[in-house]
Amino acid sequence: MKGDTFSAGRNTMTIYYDRGLVAGKDKNMETRVSGSGGGGGTYQGTGATAPVHITSTTIIHDKIYLQKENGKERAVELTNWDVACREGHDMVVAWIIPEGKENGDYTAIKNITTGSELYDNEVIRGLGNQHLIKKGILRFLVAVVLLIILYNMGGSTLVGLGVVAYIVYEIFMNAQNKQAAAVIKKNLEALMNTQN
Repeated sequence: MKGDTFSAGRNTMTIYYDRGLVAGKDKNMETRVSGSGGGGGTYQGTGATAPVHITSTTIIHDKIYLQKENGKERAVELTNWDVACREGHDMVVAWIIPEGKENGDYTAIKNITTGSELYDNEVIRGLGNQHLIKKGILRFLVAVVLLIILYNMGGSTLVGLGVVAYIVYEIFMNAQNKQAAAVIKKNLEALMNTQN
């Protein structure tokens, strides 16, 4: 179902949601293991080896089948949500589609039967991103290029002003991003509160 269309900063988006009874569910866990280090060498009886570092990450995959009132089912596939539900539970899932896009990620889930609500704050922060250049590393590289141009134009004074301007911009935009994310979460919470 289509929910409200709203603006969060410069970004306009629409909340969509589905509600239904859990008809079935699957939960799988995937563990990814990676290692680094080791190796080394010896020379004339002396040497060293680098320590070995092993890390593992567990990824949780949930697949929930919601039976909607009209009889149709929706398969909700989630990664790292770890949703607690059983067959027969009444649930709502919400996702947000930004203006100009055709789809979006799940942002909120409410198990009406148990009263629990989950939000994907990482996706919400991404939707609230107000930067013209979304990727941080790309913004940094653009800033470095501009600083080089400023240096060639007027030396260290312009570079100093450029660094200050970049820092002020980042602080201002981070505040704008937090404010936009708060608007998005408020709209999601308002939707979830109507679903009882």
